[in-house]
Amino acid sequence: MAIAHDILDRWADEARSRLSGRRLRKVRAVEPHELYLSFQGEKALLLITTRAPFQRISLVEDPPPFPEEAGPFPRSLRAALGERRLDRIGRRAGERIIEIAFAGGPLLLAELFGPRGNVILVDAEGRVIASRFPLRRGGRLLRAGDPYEPPPPGRRGRPEDGGGSEGAALDPRALAESFDRSERMARFAERRSEIARAIAHRLAQVRRTLAAVEADRARAAEAEGLKRRGELLKASFSAIPRGAASVRVPDWFAAGEEVEIPLRPDLAPQANVDDYFRRYRKAKAAVEALAGRAAAIAREEQALVDDERAIEEIAEGDFEGIEAIAARALPAPRRGSAAGSGSGRRAASASGPAAGFRAYVSRDGLSILVGRNARENDELLAHVARGRDILLHVSERPGCFVIVQMPREREGIPEETLLDAAALAVRFSVGRNAGPVDVDWTEAKHVRRVRGGPPGRISIAGRRTVRASADPERLSRLMGVGRN
Repeated sequence: MAIAHDILDRWADEARSRLSGRRLRKVRAVEPHELYLSFQGEKALLLITTRAPFQRISLVEDPPPFPEEAGPFPRSLRAALGERRLDRIGRRAGERIIEIAFAGGPLLLAELFGPRGNVILVDAEGRVIASRFPLRRGGRLLRAGDPYEPPPPGRRGRPEDGGGSEGAALDPRALAESFDRSERMARFAERRSEIARAIAHRLAQVRRTLAAVEADRARAAEAEGLKRRGELLKASFSAIPRGAASVRVPDWFAAGEEVEIPLRPDLAPQANVDDYFRRYRKAKAAVEALAGRAAAIAREEQALVDDERAIEEIAEGDFEGIEAIAARALPAPRRGSAAGSGSGRRAASASGPAAGFRAYVSRDGLSILVGRNARENDELLAHVARGRDILLHVSERPGCFVIVQMPREREGIPEETLLDAAALAVRFSVGRNAGPVDVDWTEAKHVRRVRGGPPGRISIAGRRTVRASADPERLSRLMGVGRN
């Protein structure tokens, strides 16, 4: 509804009476449409809401939990406004625009109209410094440095009535509280739907992955057949012609009937025998690894089904409950990502190493990333590592994850790169001076977070181990070309 001008005036008057002359402390955003300004010596926060149809300014004493990071627009406001004193709050004549002025500084404009309002910071000359949303709507196109001007009245998404009507007979504080309740329920419904969609998407991903792993298990189950062919070739070694594509030999496992066994013409007879046993060992190891992987994925699938049911049954308004479900069911967002900026697993690495992590280059020229703490360990695993990348971690002791980013065209990790990465794993672990230790390593696709566990807690399938120490010579070479 279009809030009456006099209601906006009374909201502004109440805020001015309590906040005038106080210094700005913090600027925080809970979600795109809610901006909170706190002031020294005042418990109440100034809320600016641009979400239609609840657009308003009001004082709140019980704000929702704030995210850990303020976000780019709140940081821009804080940098421009510093700890300036609030000078005045008032409505621009004839407009649903609230002006929040600070002593000797920029002016904050809250546009409380249209399907989506906006908050704009302008300098003393009225030029745009920053805005919460792009200024490309409502018949205007403004960039930083342009003189501010509101959109034409006919392009604001709803007719302006000059004085407004709805809400005029209500007490401003009661109306603000009513809006708070209604907006809270609307925000809850939106957030619950968002989480439910994300869980459904994740569940579909998990089910596709499980189907692929089961298909891999079916292929790997041929391991015994490879061993059997190797044994038959070994028993009839003298009958294997050099350069042949296949050979028929007695099948001693089936009463001596002949069986045709494919060969590689480019390999010598003994090499063909060895090749079958090599493929057998590889397939057998894959069977064991894939069995553990399939079981872990099946558990995740069931947990997501449970979370999907829980999000449907949760009580209205239980924000803590839905966020707990989201934290349990969904990967954490990559730190520093922004809506609309792209969210690929390696978006940050397009122009260099992923921001924030320690980064090194191995002797073979491969990129090595190291987490600095448990949270970065989670971020490396969830948002940077691809399936074929190699993850290393010191066995049975706290330490950082190490990721070797494997190029698509390379098969297997080079030995020197493995030793470089293992030395870094030891260097950034507890007890790094205790001498050689075991370092676990495997492909990232075999690593999963422990559901409900603390950050950095993982389970590993297909684990392999290398013995390593914090070799000073190796570390000196690595750190000479790294970021630590």
